[in-house]
Amino acid sequence: MSKPDNTFQSFILLLKLINVPVDAKLLRQDYGKQDDWDTSDLLYVAKNLLDLKASRKEVTQKHLMKLPTPFLLETKQGGVLLVAQWLGDGKALVQDASLPSPHELDKDELWEQITGVSLSFKVKTVKDSSVEQKFGYAWFLRAMLEQRMIFSQVILAAIFIQIFALVAPLFSMVVMDKVFSASSVNTLNVLFIGVVILTIFEFVLSLMRKHILSHATTKLDIILSTKVFRKLTHLPIGFFTKRQTGDTVVRIKELESIRSFVSGYGLTVLIDFPFSLIILAVMFMFSAEITLIAILGIIMFFVVYGVVNPFLKERLHQKHKMTVDNQSYLVEAVRGMDTLKSMALEAQMQRRWERQVADHSHFAEKSEGLSGNVSQVGQFISKGTVALTMYFGAMGVLNGTLTPGQMIAMNMLVGRVMAPAQRIAQMLMQMHQVSISVKRLGEILDAHEEPNLKKHRQHMPAIQGAVKFENVTFKYAENSPVVLDDISFDVKAGEVVGIVGASGAGKSTLVRMLLKLYQPNSGKIYVDGLPLTQYDPIWLRRNIGVVLQDNLLFNLSVRDNIAITDTTVPNEKIEQVAKLAGVDEFVHHLEHGYDTLVGEQGSLLSAGQRQRVAIARALITDPHILILDEATSDLDSKSEHIIQTHMQEMTEGRTTFIVAHRLSTLKMVDKIIVLENGHIVESGTHQELLEKKGHFYDYYQLQKVA
Repeated sequence: MSKPDNTFQSFILLLKLINVPVDAKLLRQDYGKQDDWDTSDLLYVAKNLLDLKASRKEVTQKHLMKLPTPFLLETKQGGVLLVAQWLGDGKALVQDASLPSPHELDKDELWEQITGVSLSFKVKTVKDSSVEQKFGYAWFLRAMLEQRMIFSQVILAAIFIQIFALVAPLFSMVVMDKVFSASSVNTLNVLFIGVVILTIFEFVLSLMRKHILSHATTKLDIILSTKVFRKLTHLPIGFFTKRQTGDTVVRIKELESIRSFVSGYGLTVLIDFPFSLIILAVMFMFSAEITLIAILGIIMFFVVYGVVNPFLKERLHQKHKMTVDNQSYLVEAVRGMDTLKSMALEAQMQRRWERQVADHSHFAEKSEGLSGNVSQVGQFISKGTVALTMYFGAMGVLNGTLTPGQMIAMNMLVGRVMAPAQRIAQMLMQMHQVSISVKRLGEILDAHEEPNLKKHRQHMPAIQGAVKFENVTFKYAENSPVVLDDISFDVKAGEVVGIVGASGAGKSTLVRMLLKLYQPNSGKIYVDGLPLTQYDPIWLRRNIGVVLQDNLLFNLSVRDNIAITDTTVPNEKIEQVAKLAGVDEFVHHLEHGYDTLVGEQGSLLSAGQRQRVAIARALITDPHILILDEATSDLDSKSEHIIQTHMQEMTEGRTTFIVAHRLSTLKMVDKIIVLENGHIVESGTHQELLEKKGHFYDYYQLQKVA
């Protein structure tokens, strides 16, 4: 057994010991990796796919025996060892997945084989597994607490920087009052050297703080980006059908403004605020009158920003809406470029884009103009406060209540306290922007996911393919018309069923419901006698091969697109299904054969070639249920003939649903269901329905004439 396979198999054994049984093949498919597993893969899978608490840490030989079993240890050979149990007398029961049975190992012998890195995995407690709180600022606080070591270093560095900031005013005061009056060059030299050393320290600490903060916020960004993408892929299809694509894209982009806030104003202000109070206290020791002037200046900051905030908030909401409209329009234009050019719509689309951009830019200019005006008023207040403190400080020197050095120090301290105060006021204003971003992102992260029934996977028998719809009714939204109305039918395992009807009759919706992409409003769907609600969506879909009307290929090779649902399949299997789907008819003419990249969304292949690759992809996992939704609609006569020739082999031993407009393709099916306005109006064999001379007969005659 190879070291990577040893790593994976040891992990599977550990999962059994902590009562988390999994299907090894399904786990590899879910993660999309067959070989070369390392410990980072184990940690990712445990946290993100199995919802376990997982940790990796270095241990000393002294503390090794204190680790609770079971756990994994990285070996010097590149694999892992599973420590199943401590036996006493310094011995451990160790399982090497490459060996048939566990064996005892002395702790010293064990230590000789390992690197000192352990991996622990635990099932989450009820408290850990409780319902997640709504996404908001609290999420960032929890995330920062998880990285408290990093953020504590940032805060510590910031504290020292603020302390050093107090030194310069005090140095100026001493120079003015002590050095000049006593003409002491030695004292000046000592003070100068001290300040130079402190300035160097401040410079180094500032660089360190910036580096550490950048590292910490990058980690937060990775965690949040991963969380958002995982959430997107686990949301029901209805979430996306109700929203513009541009709206979803813009919401994800909100990550950038949140990250900018956290790494910019957010953490800095937390340090600035308490030190501003300290600086005010130091100023008060010199002059209560001048301190009061500084406090009034700070209050004016908050009054100005507080008055402007409501107006700015409203403009930000409108700006966001316009941004969504622009993004949606741009996505729509790029996606529909073929249609746009073929209909010579360039000029019309350009004019509409220019109008939207002009409206957005005009509104953005007004919002930024308001922010800029407020910023200028803030600068005016700051400079005015400094000027007033200088004036009253000079009056204090003339009156003898302040020394010249104290006056200079007070003026510098006012500058130190006004800058953070303005940043705090600006932060409060920026928080409206960030609050909008957090709220919009939260609408994705707080949305209900598809039911997660992974724990049921181990108890689910292999699908045989019997399907039953029982009084199923469905509509896309509460106020929308009914798409399927009281649909009932039975399909035995292994039967081939054709579904026929006019456009909009509900054919595609019906087969999508079998995939749990849509949920019935009433009625039930059964697979092998079990309600569809008891099946984990991912597990179910892996057992159903599907070719939809719009087949998306990824920017991978032909081979990788066919095997994308199971990367473990051998090349022989890929070529076998490729032959059934007619892919081998064109793939050998491509520059790199099966290794040819198909382009974004399969753009380098024709529509018919894409459809054939999609059919091969549906067959690669040997599904017991196969759905072909207009699978031959984009094929030429020759390609369709190839598919029809192999149709018997494709459908053999599996329940198959064929949605088709070409009724000639349904002669070999066991049963045909005819839909009309969401109702089943007829069902029977091809010959039976022709003899009835009903809806199917009419469709057939129309196509025959055509």
